[in-house]
Amino acid sequence: MRTALYRVVYRLLRLYWFLCRPRTYGARCILVCENHVLLIRQTYGARVWTLPGGGLAKGETPEAAVRREVKEEVGVNLSRVQYLGQFVSTRTYNVDTVYVFTAPAPSQAYTLDGREIMEARWFAREALPPVSAKTQTALELWQQQEKTGVETPVLQS
Repeated sequence: MRTALYRVVYRLLRLYWFLCRPRTYGARCILVCENHVLLIRQTYGARVWTLPGGGLAKGETPEAAVRREVKEEVGVNLSRVQYLGQFVSTRTYNVDTVYVFTAPAPSQAYTLDGREIMEARWFAREALPPVSAKTQTALELWQQQEKTGVETPVLQS
């Protein structure tokens, strides 16, 4: 019942985004454990593999949002996060600024929010499945940071 509601609300949001082109802000986290990355598939939208995360609440910082969203969606408390950068996407009609973080996971254990998240799975870093366009951009930021060796500040709670 709730997953159907999520789908309806998502379709209405897409219509609103198409008509009004609002500015939105979100945060995504590349969660890593033992050279594996945690990807999720949501119960709404295209249901492609993506990163845990979501929208910023009014007055919320990107770091606070990514910590909250990861906890809500997969039940993982993040001890430290590293900011990788941000990008702007208009693929879903809104003007979406996405803040990208990476964080170590203490283990590969997770607990799904079954209303919003349909599936989660750890993938070997070198064998990631096809992912959403926003996730692909976030992963490219991660790979770029690793190639250049220039690290952004590590944020700790």
